[in-house]
Order: sequence, then C-alpha cells, then structure tokens
Amino acid sequence: MPLLSQNTKIRIQKYSGLPKSLFLNFKYFGLKNELKLPILLTNKVVLRNCKGTVKINAPLRRGMIIIGFTAMPLSTNKEYSLWNVEGEVIFNGTATLGAGTKINVGMKGELIIGDKFEITANSSISCHNSIKIGTGCLLSWDILLMDTDGHPVYNKDGHLLNPNGEIVIDDDVWVGYRCLILKNAHVAHGSIIASGSVLNKRIETPNSLIAGVPAVLKKEKR
Repeated sequence: MPLLSQNTKIRIQKYSGLPKSLFLNFKYFGLKNELKLPILLTNKVVLRNCKGTVKINAPLRRGMIIIGFTAMPLSTNKEYSLWNVEGEVIFNGTATLGAGTKINVGMKGELIIGDKFEITANSSISCHNSIKIGTGCLLSWDILLMDTDGHPVYNKDGHLLNPNGEIVIDDDVWVGYRCLILKNAHVAHGSIIASGSVLNKRIETPNSLIAGVPAVLKKEKR
C-alpha cells in the first residue's frame, strides 16, 4: 500500500482538527466570523486556556493562522502543540506555527506577531509582559522566547529583583536552531541570530550577525 502524500496528510490533519478550529474561532471571533476559520488547528493542538483576546489586523479569511501543520525533516507531525492564552494575542497578518509550537500568554501578557511570520517546529513563546515580532520573521526549531524568569525573586525588604521584561524583534529577522531569546532583548531589522545563541540584551544595529553565549554583535552588513 503506498504511503500517503504530505498534502494528503495535511488534509487529514485539517479535518481531524476541525472541531477545535471551530471552537477557537467561535471563542475569539463569534458566530458571525466563526465559519471563516481564520485560525486552523490540527487535532494535535492542546487547548489548555482560550481566554483573553485574539485580534487579527487584516480582513479575515480561511487559514490565515495555521497551527500544528508544518514540520521539518527532524519532526514527525505527531508532536503536540499548545495554546495556553489568558492575555492578548495580536496577529498583523498571516502566521504559520509548525508542529510542536507552544504559545503561552499570561493574564498581563501582550504577544504581537507580524505578517508573514513562521516557526518551523518545536518552539515555544512564553509571554507574561510584552513580546513584539515584526513582519517577515522566520524562526527555526527548538527555539524559546521568554520575557519572564518564570518566578519572582524578592530581597529581604520585599522588593522584586527580577521583574518581567520585554522582547522586541524587528522586521525580517531570522532566528537559528536552538536559540534562546530572553527578556530585555531587542533585535534590529534584517539581522540573523546564529544557532545555539542566548540573547538577553539590546542589539540595535540593523542587518547584523548575532552569535554566542551570551550573544554579541559579530558582524555588521556594510
């Protein structure tokens, strides 16, 4: 018996995830826009929390945001993705979040994703304050964006020592395999972050090569 083609597998995933897609679209866009299905999910997307708000700053059409479909040679399309949203998510156009992508937005978090955004697979975005991603950005796989330390640390006087920060990624940025982008990072437009880098500061020189642990400016395009 011949193996199913990739397109056939995607169609099967599309229809197997239809109940979840209908639920998520109804929750955020109401009955009037539910059947437009601007967000499409596979059945491998776990809907842990569907609170807060989702906005799409473009005319709604089917499949503008797809979650869990695309994979890459080292993934299997069997990985579970996660939608755990209590705050605000804003899409400024189309977005592709590959198999195994995990989105976590806390009650006070604001996640803004630019047009033509893509994560290939198995990456996580954890937003408890502010993460802003520009247009045309591409994230590879096994990447973590996190604007929080995940737990508060107080001094003996009760003052918070590690407040949440923000992450800003400008337009046309490519992030390589297994990068960590942490709070207070800013990546200027047209830049590349090399695989395995850990960025926790502002690098505001456009068209830069950023690399290392901790990441630093390695080369500037002239």
